Amino acid sequence: MWDRKHLLDIECFSRGDFEGIFFMADGMVPISGIDKKKDRKRIYVANGDIMTVWFEPEYENSTRTSGSFEGAMMRLGGSCKKFNEKESSMSKGESVEDTARILSQHTDLIVDRHTDPKHVYRLAKAATVPVVNGGNGSYQHPTQTIQDFYTIRKRRGRVDGATIAIIGDMKNGRVVHSLCSGLLPFENVKVAGVHQEGYGLPKEFRPKFYESRQIDMSRLDKELADINPDIVYVTRPQTERGSAMQPYCVNANTMKCLRPDAMVMHALPRDSKSGPEIAYEVDADPRAAYFEQAAYGVPVRMAIISAIMDYDGKIRRASS
Repeated sequence: MWDRKHLLDIECFSRGDFEGIFFMADGMVPISGIDKKKDRKRIYVANGDIMTVWFEPEYENSTRTSGSFEGAMMRLGGSCKKFNEKESSMSKGESVEDTARILSQHTDLIVDRHTDPKHVYRLAKAATVPVVNGGNGSYQHPTQTIQDFYTIRKRRGRVDGATIAIIGDMKNGRVVHSLCSGLLPFENVKVAGVHQEGYGLPKEFRPKFYESRQIDMSRLDKELADINPDIVYVTRPQTERGSAMQPYCVNANTMKCLRPDAMVMHALPRDSKSGPEIAYEVDADPRAAYFEQAAYGVPVRMAIISAIMDYDGKIRRASS
């Protein structure tokens, strides 16, 4: 059960926790600005609060996670600042723990992404404000998983009963690790990991309903036709973590192998050094859900911030 003190791992989320965030995110959509055709409602529950975004500067650059967290906080009426280790006293040798204690004196929430998987736990132990894991090395990415489940729910109506084919680097991909671990509270779920030899899902993230399909990636279309998934979740090769997978690409021919009601997801970016994992021609297919998935990052993270900072309580009190 999530105690709302920090958000560090997806395993702390129960079925009820997911449903609570989904419900809150539904209410945040009109405020989030993702629908440009409608007038956006305004809310100021975070007025005066500051969120610090600590993303390790050399290897953990981000467009979606940092941008959606910052956008979420500002949509709630708060403000944001970026923390850069190279521009701080850490360049003089100050420890993570002391830096966390100092940051806690002039911020209200810290979102952390770092190549060191233990970094976010060190932060949370020393900080006196909530800490949210924005991706810790190759370990987990819990807020992405909540966003992914929300997207599935919006498209399918439910996560339960889904057959999911995950394509790519199962070994090093933190998105995949969180996704598989986070599915445990849902019912009748099946996951097939489609990957090249040596890139399977580590045992610590492998649920009972997971099936490994180790293939030559040139056989991807045939494998997907055999799985007949509700959801195809494409991941990128984690080259920054040493991945050297065979190139693979979901294209128009691949889409012919999928069901008419399937959905294709990707946490993005999709452009690796070997080319895109999803061809641009797929963007026009109604089964392509990855840009919708990215857009939901703002309302979902608005809901997460609201829950952890008790803004949801303020909203309830204001409306009662």
